[in-house]
Amino acid sequence: MLPPERVDGLADATAEAEEDGVSEGLVAAEVAAALAGATDGVLAAAPLTVPMALSVCMVRHEAGTDGLIAAMQSLRRAVLAVSGLDPRSEPVPLEAGDPRTAALGLAEHLRGLLFRAARACAAAPDDVAEAAASRLA
Repeated sequence: MLPPERVDGLADATAEAEEDGVSEGLVAAEVAAALAGATDGVLAAAPLTVPMALSVCMVRHEAGTDGLIAAMQSLRRAVLAVSGLDPRSEPVPLEAGDPRTAALGLAEHLRGLLFRAARACAAAPDDVAEAAASRLA
């Protein structure tokens, strides 16, 4: 687990997605767990792992693409907060194209961020994902 001083602070972490009242925290926690498990080896063997995980998450939580994107943006901020990475040195992903393409691009960015954050704080990606998700609960 990450040290408590790295887990502090994320003012808007408990915000609700506007669409359908879906809890961003629940969606973000599921996305975080899926992305942390999506290693290069897993994706090489099963390239549809991430798109399918996002789709299942959207159905399970009755979240549309906008709700999913909002949860992933909150997850990005939470990962930065718990890892100690400097937000100014991390790229801000653009939400380009149609919502589906934007969500997939954001998921790939977050997957990379989770693994960079894990290296930065000498933790496993799933530990970073869990700590970030707990900030959003």
